[in-house]
Amino acid sequence: MKKLIAIAIVAVMALALCTGVFAAGPVKEIKDQDLLDLLDGSSTKNTVTAELKEEGGQKFVTCTASGNDPYFIFSTPINEGVDNPYVVVKYRTSGTVSSFDIYTEIAEPHAKSSDLVTDGQWHYTVLDLTFAENNWKGAIKRFDVMNGEVNGCSMDIAAVAIFATKEDAKAYGGNDLVFPKNPDDVEQPADDKDEYLYKYGAGANPTVWVRGQNDKSEKICDISFTASIKFNGFVATYYAIGGQDTVVKLQLLDKDGNELESTDLTMNGDTPVGKTEFKKTYEPGDYTLRYTTGETGDYFVIGTAKRGDSTAKIVNNGNEVADVAPYIKLINAEAGNPGTADAAVIAIAAVACIALAGVVVAKKVR
Repeated sequence: MKKLIAIAIVAVMALALCTGVFAAGPVKEIKDQDLLDLLDGSSTKNTVTAELKEEGGQKFVTCTASGNDPYFIFSTPINEGVDNPYVVVKYRTSGTVSSFDIYTEIAEPHAKSSDLVTDGQWHYTVLDLTFAENNWKGAIKRFDVMNGEVNGCSMDIAAVAIFATKEDAKAYGGNDLVFPKNPDDVEQPADDKDEYLYKYGAGANPTVWVRGQNDKSEKICDISFTASIKFNGFVATYYAIGGQDTVVKLQLLDKDGNELESTDLTMNGDTPVGKTEFKKTYEPGDYTLRYTTGETGDYFVIGTAKRGDSTAKIVNNGNEVADVAPYIKLINAEAGNPGTADAAVIAIAAVACIALAGVVVAKKVR
């Protein structure tokens, strides 16, 4: 009897080991001609082309950008269901390509990869489509194949595979597969004394269109906030027309609406790190940043992000913008370590640059 029990235990253990070894394959794998048909047959191709090539027996699609916002919107969305949220992309690229992004709705928020490896060799990257939050409904509607300053850059894509679990995706992508970090899991470092009016670690989105394209009329956006620190400036993300100056008047107001100081912001293109330094240090309390556009330039957009603990409120042209927070960081006047502030600015630039390609999305949804 003991021998039979021992044999049974060994059998169960062997079965468990085998179960752990064999990962499930992709729910869907798109490559070769099917991948070209998906991309080249898109209902919208923005500043990008797709071409099927072959090298060393491997077929792949080369996507080449002719602008800084290359994307494909699919005629028929890829719809494998909400239970399959992990997308692995086998890619090869170089230059200034930062990430591969996916829109599950033509709206924010969307999902994005971690930083891509740009050494011209084949690698895998992975996206977690649940990062699109309420926009993740089981369908994929758009690929932003390259983000960053990518005009003239290209990316080779050998395969796009969809998985149900992280374990299956990892088995497919191998050891260099790095899952993006969820902003909810990123905590503000203890030595960072600045104050964030949004959820620390979240990326910027071009949400608040103070003035739209081809609109030269005066528009006003007020961002009201309560500062818990002494501050002498702030960092924000802005989006504006490139190739010409867009001038915006910026005022800092006290809790009663009185102007404390003002300056003119001269924007030319998207600005992931827009730093404004005040002439003096302001005490903790209630303030408003007022943006007023004039006749100079075209569109002007203020970046937003996921809301954290801040109660900052955005009122854009008389309408309150709900559910998001301004992508603004107050600079602590008493931090006593300029290196900390510079490091924080660099960190913000890293998470904000992937949002530059989202301007066109905002144009469509506003």
